[in-house]
Amino acid sequence: MAQVCRSSQAVFCYRSHQRTGLTLGKRAAGKWRSGSLFGGYDFLQYIALDPAGRKREDMPVQWIRRLTAAIRKHDQATLITVGQLPWSRQWKHLSGFLPEKVAPELDFLSVHIYPDTKKLGEELECLRQFAVGKPVVIEETFPLNCSIGELETFMRASRDIACGWIGHYNGETLAELDELERAGKLTMPQAVYRSWQRLFLKLKPELAP
Repeated sequence: MAQVCRSSQAVFCYRSHQRTGLTLGKRAAGKWRSGSLFGGYDFLQYIALDPAGRKREDMPVQWIRRLTAAIRKHDQATLITVGQLPWSRQWKHLSGFLPEKVAPELDFLSVHIYPDTKKLGEELECLRQFAVGKPVVIEETFPLNCSIGELETFMRASRDIACGWIGHYNGETLAELDELERAGKLTMPQAVYRSWQRLFLKLKPELAP
């Protein structure tokens, strides 16, 4: 991939993995996914099936270095990051990817944060865990478990730490969604996507002047 993409101006970064995790013990051969489905999809993958005596906090560093070496063999310039699961009050850094450990291996830190109406305030605590000296991008956020107003409050409050925000887009433009509403065909999921798009455009001049 790095060999093909190295000259492309369209590539922002290489994200070594998405929602990575570490097993607490040995897993069966081929069991790279968690087996826990959300919406019919498995969003968690493991980077190793057997710790083999290695320290949990050292394994992500070894893994990132291996992938970085493969990328840098072909592309010396494009940024490299890892999509990290959020910290939580209950589970802390359950994934095993400790920001202070992996930060020296990455060009910037990426974290997924979905504010929860029932845990307002925790999302900023989470974000602070990733403020370890490297730029931070909230590479996944969305009004999945909160209102659009609560997400707006979080995004504004996050700008003291984060330098980028990325959310979900289903491919339908605001004009298309507005037309669906006029036709009485706008679904609830589409309405949520539309509220997010509107918020993204509203905050763009403020967060990315």
